[in-house]
Amino acid sequence: MIRSIATVSMSGTLRDKIAAAAACGYEGIEIFENDLVYHPGPPEEVRGLAEAAGLRIVALQPLRDVEGLDGEAREKALRRARRTFELARRLGTDLVLVCSQTRADADGSMDRIVRDLRGLADLAAGYGLRLAYEALAWGRHVNTWMRAYEVVELVERPNFGLALDTFHMLVREPALDRLARLDPARVFLLQLADAPDVRMDPLFLSRHFRCFPGQGDLPVVEVVRPLLDAGYAGPASHEIFSDDFRAASPQQAALDGLRSFLFLEERTGRGRMPPAPAPRGFGFVEFAADPADAPALRGLLTALGFRRTRRHRSKRVELWSQGDAHILIDLEDEGFFHAFHLLHGLSVAALALDVGDPAAVAERARAARAVFFRGPRGEGELGLAAVRSVAGSLLYLLGPLPDGRGWREVDFLPEEAPVGGEPLGITAVDHVAQVVPAAEFAS
Repeated sequence: MIRSIATVSMSGTLRDKIAAAAACGYEGIEIFENDLVYHPGPPEEVRGLAEAAGLRIVALQPLRDVEGLDGEAREKALRRARRTFELARRLGTDLVLVCSQTRADADGSMDRIVRDLRGLADLAAGYGLRLAYEALAWGRHVNTWMRAYEVVELVERPNFGLALDTFHMLVREPALDRLARLDPARVFLLQLADAPDVRMDPLFLSRHFRCFPGQGDLPVVEVVRPLLDAGYAGPASHEIFSDDFRAASPQQAALDGLRSFLFLEERTGRGRMPPAPAPRGFGFVEFAADPADAPALRGLLTALGFRRTRRHRSKRVELWSQGDAHILIDLEDEGFFHAFHLLHGLSVAALALDVGDPAAVAERARAARAVFFRGPRGEGELGLAAVRSVAGSLLYLLGPLPDGRGWREVDFLPEEAPVGGEPLGITAVDHVAQVVPAAEFAS
């Protein structure tokens, strides 16, 4: 499938969106008409921007409320269709998304719907275009993908096919068992979206709470897998309507979308991602502190039965332990932990996970476009690999060393006179809860 993303899924200007999609390695982009309205240049300029970025414009969307109308309403719909077709031609795309009718005054008989859409397909053929027909979950007469597929088969035009949107399919009547009988050649566009499993009006849910596949609760994989198995190789385009993503940067939305593709490809057996790790436990939890707030933290650890047993070889870092639970207090007055303290105060700035094979996990992290961090490394010290995590914190990757020593023995020296409390039976850190802003939770 061709990895694509609709411009409606990202915030910012059209130029920003194209740049973000290209930077994340997408192959295509689906242009939402409103983005063209606010773009200061002509459609040919947008086409040039996409081509310069290495992106194919896979579709223009949406053409709404065309079929089943009479009189002046029908004439207006046809004028709108001609303008849309001309716009698509100037953009350099050969595909226009057509949404099913939502108007209450439209004729909903199948004969009328088919007749009007057949005429629309013939009109589009004159512009060298194909049409992808999508059943909106709130459509007046066509609101399931099966009904839309029936329309496509009755229209009987080679340039008239189906647009499958996972959101519309899964919030209505999924009929997943019938996907195996779908002719992939009649599917012109696959749109991807997930959502939380909540009872809500589909239109409101769609406009405000869509998310990328893997971030919600819908069985998107169960739609994508049979389509790919049947041979679908066309564009797969993320179409996300979300208040959170409208407030986020286009780069973050594009990156989330890329990771969603990796998720889908892995779950459908088509990914090339290195295998996921099976973490074996926490190595340590590291606090960013300063001389003013460190005494209170030391007092708390002492009361919990921790003892300060080691100090870092070259940095102002204390190691407090009890059983296999290890907590670091970083008191450096420059560098990452100092900056993190300035932003967040006394707080957890880093976690370390025992992942068995840090190199393999780092390879997977790179494939997922994780941001790596390398801090200053003294002579003979480990220089652990770390990736950026929640709120810019660090996640260190730990594994066994060739000589059998552990991170404590390599990077820390024993405390000559350990201080602290009497052990209370704590044996390990079994879980960590992190506070995440609601707007960043899906990411």
